[in-house]
Amino acid sequence: MKKLLLVLAGFSIISCSYQDSSTVFGTVLPMGTKIDAKFDSGVSLFKNITPSEPTTISINVIDNKLTDCKAITSAYPDFASNRIMMRVNKINCGGRNIALQAYVIGNDGRAGVPNMGTTKGQIDITHGTTVKIITMNTINIESH
Repeated sequence: MKKLLLVLAGFSIISCSYQDSSTVFGTVLPMGTKIDAKFDSGVSLFKNITPSEPTTISINVIDNKLTDCKAITSAYPDFASNRIMMRVNKINCGGRNIALQAYVIGNDGRAGVPNMGTTKGQIDITHGTTVKIITMNTINIESH
């Protein structure tokens, strides 16, 4: 099997593998890649959600490196920092689940998504809030 790797813009690697007549194209995202994402609905988290028992939140990936993808996260409120802390468990692209270790940062570059509400005892994130996902491992997304 022959393999060709191209480095584009210093952060994405497009990989083409070919053997006989079958061709596989894919995208490899190295550790530390920033992926743009957006909340497609509002979220409110209360004090009964803890780091040991987080809730699942899905956010839309709006990055041009990935198409038709959603990030599946575990999230809990951190009242000390007034943010929702989110760990990405996987990305679903076109119906395929891709294991991923990553975390979510707000537009201020800090871990977690800042509270946008004013109600005591809960942390609110509004519809359309944009965030970045920072990968902690290399992921390979193949399409046939």
